[in-house]
Amino acid sequence: MPAFPSEPVTVDPASFTIDLARSPLLGAAHGILLIGYDVEAMGPDETVEFLAKAAALHRALHAPATFFPTGLTLEAQAPTFQALDRDPLFDVETHTYTHERLKPLLERGPDGVRFYPAAEPAALTASLMHTASAARSVLGHVNLGMTAPYGAYRGLGDRPDLLAQLHGLGIRFVRSYSRDADDYQPVPFEVQPFWYAVQGFPDMLEVPIQGWQDVLWREPHGWNDLAGYSRLLDEEIATTARGNRVWSYCGHDWGSLRADPDLTLLRHLIEKARESGVVIATHAAFYEAALRARSGVHAGG
Repeated sequence: MPAFPSEPVTVDPASFTIDLARSPLLGAAHGILLIGYDVEAMGPDETVEFLAKAAALHRALHAPATFFPTGLTLEAQAPTFQALDRDPLFDVETHTYTHERLKPLLERGPDGVRFYPAAEPAALTASLMHTASAARSVLGHVNLGMTAPYGAYRGLGDRPDLLAQLHGLGIRFVRSYSRDADDYQPVPFEVQPFWYAVQGFPDMLEVPIQGWQDVLWREPHGWNDLAGYSRLLDEEIATTARGNRVWSYCGHDWGSLRADPDLTLLRHLIEKARESGVVIATHAAFYEAALRARSGVHAGG
């Protein structure tokens, strides 16, 4: 495990940001959509139903997606995730073992100010190691990426110790920047993927979750307001396309089916992206394309 630097690190801006014109994938004229599902429901029936329906929808529409199950869920649904991992349309990553929070949150939301503590360091270390072990056991390889439960403002930019720990376990991209300055949402779309080069990890990529996570918008607005959420998705796709941005969409197994058992909202998201000329890719494919762009090697060449 590499030690994080104790002295200030100066980096060329090109080693921190991503040149979107460097490869066919990243050079899409109308933005990139990375659909990621955090799979964390405690009720196995709910998770089983979601995985079956989501996989069927994505296969029918030939739309890539990434699943981020907790280690516990990965083990409980091993045959399903093994099948997803073998399908080139999908990639399977991680979400800690039992949804441990990496950083504390001081959330200023519509219900007031709330403080959420992080997991104890020893417990978090055990969780991450257990997660890596579960991935090797179930998938036969270590996960390349991880969604940080709950996320945080600035992601892991202020926690090189956590970056070092994750890097040592083989993690090369994280979705941890999913909160605004109030530790709430939405995250501005101006926050785009970046390398953790200045912290000393030039091959570790942050893929921020911009806009609203599905459950954080739908719960306060009403689960039955499908029309309202569809309009929000339209706005977020338009923002992605207009600015040629990368959007990491965060859905959840337990939230996607609420008042929408046929996943009409996810179908709408995919179809709207296609209609708008937005490229859909897995998070792993985006990471590999970003690596190639940084080295000046075009994807496929």
